[in-house]
Amino acid sequence: MGYWSFTGYWMLVLGCFLLAAPSTVLSQNTEIQMLSGHGKDDAIPWKFLCTIGTNSGIWTNLPVPSQWDVKGFGSLSYHKDQTNAFNEHGLYEHEFFVSQDWAGKRIFLVFDGAMTDTDAKLNGQSVGPLHQGSFYRFKYEVTALVKFGATNKLEVDVAKHSANQSINRAERLADYWVFGGIFRPVYLEAVPSEFIRHVAINALADGSFTADIEVNGATNSDEVEAQIQTLDGKDVSDVFRSSLASPADAPQLKAQVAAPKLWTAETPNLYQAEFRLKRDGKVIHQLTQRFGFRTFEVRDGDGLYLNGQRVILKGADRHSFWPDSGRCLSEAVHRLDINTMKDANMNAVRMSHYPPDEQFLDLCDELGLYVLDEIAGWHNHYDDVVGPKLVKEMVERDVNHPCILFWDNGNEGGFNTNLDELYPQYDPQKRRVLHPWMAFGGVNTAHYLQYDQAEQAAAGVPIYYHSNGKTFAATNEPKYIYMPTEFMHGLYDGGAGAGLDDYWRMMTAGKYLGGGFIWALLDDGIKRPDTGEIDVAGNQAPDGIVGPYRQREGSFYTIKEIWSPLQIKRDKKGVFTVENHFSFTDASECRFDWELRKFSSPAEKGANLVLAAGKIDPGPKIAPGQAGTFQFSPPPNRNADALALRVSDPAGRELWTWVWPLKKDGSHRLAEEPAEHHAIPAETNGVVEVKTGDLTATFSPQTGRLLGVQRGAQTFSLTNGPCLAVGQATLRELHFTDDGPDAVVVAKFDGDLKSILWRVNGNGWIQCTYTYFAHGTNDFLGVTFDYPENLVTHKRWYGDGPYRVWKNRLRGVTPGIWDNDYNDTLTGWRGWVYPEFKGFFANWRWLQLDTKEGPITVINQGDTKFLQVLTPGFAPSNLTGKAWAPAPKCGLGFLDAIPPIGSKFKEASFSGPQGQPTVLETELSGSVSFYFGTLP
Repeated sequence: MGYWSFTGYWMLVLGCFLLAAPSTVLSQNTEIQMLSGHGKDDAIPWKFLCTIGTNSGIWTNLPVPSQWDVKGFGSLSYHKDQTNAFNEHGLYEHEFFVSQDWAGKRIFLVFDGAMTDTDAKLNGQSVGPLHQGSFYRFKYEVTALVKFGATNKLEVDVAKHSANQSINRAERLADYWVFGGIFRPVYLEAVPSEFIRHVAINALADGSFTADIEVNGATNSDEVEAQIQTLDGKDVSDVFRSSLASPADAPQLKAQVAAPKLWTAETPNLYQAEFRLKRDGKVIHQLTQRFGFRTFEVRDGDGLYLNGQRVILKGADRHSFWPDSGRCLSEAVHRLDINTMKDANMNAVRMSHYPPDEQFLDLCDELGLYVLDEIAGWHNHYDDVVGPKLVKEMVERDVNHPCILFWDNGNEGGFNTNLDELYPQYDPQKRRVLHPWMAFGGVNTAHYLQYDQAEQAAAGVPIYYHSNGKTFAATNEPKYIYMPTEFMHGLYDGGAGAGLDDYWRMMTAGKYLGGGFIWALLDDGIKRPDTGEIDVAGNQAPDGIVGPYRQREGSFYTIKEIWSPLQIKRDKKGVFTVENHFSFTDASECRFDWELRKFSSPAEKGANLVLAAGKIDPGPKIAPGQAGTFQFSPPPNRNADALALRVSDPAGRELWTWVWPLKKDGSHRLAEEPAEHHAIPAETNGVVEVKTGDLTATFSPQTGRLLGVQRGAQTFSLTNGPCLAVGQATLRELHFTDDGPDAVVVAKFDGDLKSILWRVNGNGWIQCTYTYFAHGTNDFLGVTFDYPENLVTHKRWYGDGPYRVWKNRLRGVTPGIWDNDYNDTLTGWRGWVYPEFKGFFANWRWLQLDTKEGPITVINQGDTKFLQVLTPGFAPSNLTGKAWAPAPKCGLGFLDAIPPIGSKFKEASFSGPQGQPTVLETELSGSVSFYFGTLP
């Protein structure tokens, strides 16, 4: 294949030091020849043989980069290698042509990542020592082995299981999928005989710029110089230089730029520095490195500061993962993940639990996302032999990314503390090193503290979990910054957004908050090559706020609302209060768009009709970290049901859309239409039967509950209600009579249920009014009806939506008309069709349930806050941990209280005030009206 000289954006794609030099001096650039594709979407077939396991022992083709086990070779494992995989190898062969034009250059063979031990030969000869460690770029000089102007043969032997047991413990005895293969690009680099090997930049907010330069083979060069430019090549500094007195010199270049545009996640301003190695005034080699001016500080006993402004990191833990390709990704996946996080109003991401593709970091620089970069080590760490090599490989590759604020030296006990001192040796910015889950280095990163413990941590007490399962407070002084690198564990539908409202209010009320990272961004469900099904390894991998293909769950939107950097409230007089939680953006830089919306009734088609719309311009001027008010009144419109306000950041990304009802819903009037018939009650065959027109309703004289409904020839199976969701009752008396055009059936009880009043209207509606007494501590309260789930096809409703809620996850939904088809999704376990159909829905006013028997319309005539549709399901009980909630078993429920949901490790009661069960001693009433069949 041919070779390319990459400039501009390809520098980002390949993560190499590529050049923006004039075309007349291309020979001075680092040139790249791809031997593989760049990622999963353009992989190139190589010859391949898997030594053992599925499809082994046969030479075939395998796309490179890829994971061979995801493609159906060898064995596929989670958490640890199977015993028979200890000797599983992938053997690769690839032939390629190298141009004669490269003769006289130095050639390097580069691997961006291979799992796990890599041994390579070029034209039958070893390229160098075995490389061990999966997630790191490594290279070999192969100048003496290359055939120029001819075909070359590359042979690679990749062992899935390492010969170094510390690597297996750190990388392959871990809570994630353990794959095998060359999963990142492979390419050749061609450079002059003397070249700039490495540049490490420290560019600060005051415009000062330093670059540590390492020159390779500098025997004749006498000078290295640089110039700072905008990304489109405009000079912003004079040329600055340093002489090379000897081949061993490691020069440092310095410059000062006046008033540079600073890099932050809110304002990701980038520059580039062009470096030139010279001899006798002529350029020998040059490269261009992108960077950003910014000063990041960890102010001990205080907080995190960027460019002098306090920042709070709001993020998630992200595995490099795609269901069809494992850890072999693409630019499209990286952009999708970054945009997914930013859409959720996150400003940060933690690499878990290894360094990512460099292209991901390039895009974090470009799009604006703070990063915690992490060396592998899940509960176990690299030894002192391989560890130092891998720290150097990671830091040298990633050091110039302004997005990176911290280095993580492993995870949850996977810390080789002998490596801590190595990071600053390669990092002129001297970023702080963290030990995630410990209080270390002035930052408490404790994982999964229960609410009361997190409250102490937010007050600066370095309380954290130890590997022995106990909780420690390391010391009371000095105060530690609290930044859990994992919290709100998102197994299935638990955690993540559930409980976050309480936690975040408590955490932000403390003086020492540095931020928090929700576990995790996505469900790591692999598409199995043997079955084609998504496998989430039981309860080990489905921890995300989005699904394997980034399907957004309800918690995604809860997080989006809670973490919106602008928080807005509106009072009844039209005064808006704004809290600005940006660090660098004034509220006036955002866009405020309003709409007047009309909500359709159950008898009307459509959903949310926009009656009028406009922009609030200028927006309120409220500085970062401040609060203020503004007043806005939309033009009068008597048909408007709600005012919606969408706020977008300066880039046009929605922060949140708030919706405030302007008047009471009028759908109850549908049930008050004039009567066309006279309802007639009678006791027949041991039941109470009421007929009006073509409607017949049947009630039990023993319980007072609905037994069934028939309209014309069609039977409706809604029955056995209203039944108390919690409590006992004994029928004391029942009577029925007519009341004008209506018929009423009245039942009175001893016990918790006090009364039921049925009114069968002459207009075909049936109203049910009930009263009960709530006492003590309960997970839920209200009444239920039975209806067969297998008859349900669709629902449309007016209320908060489109997602279901839990008691400790009420945010992330807005008032409107919503609808969705029936699905049997079990969040994170099965289906991944969202929103889930079944569950609890808040602030409902009406429901249309489409069934195989016909539509059933229900109108909320009272103040019952919650609607339950069918019974929400969960993964098997041996897998759910605490990530479940009790729920009434029913077809429809009309509830005054609903349960909170727990997380993998903790019951809901440990997640804060909203996680507590409901405690009431009071009488409650509700009233709903039903219409069976198509509305007139």
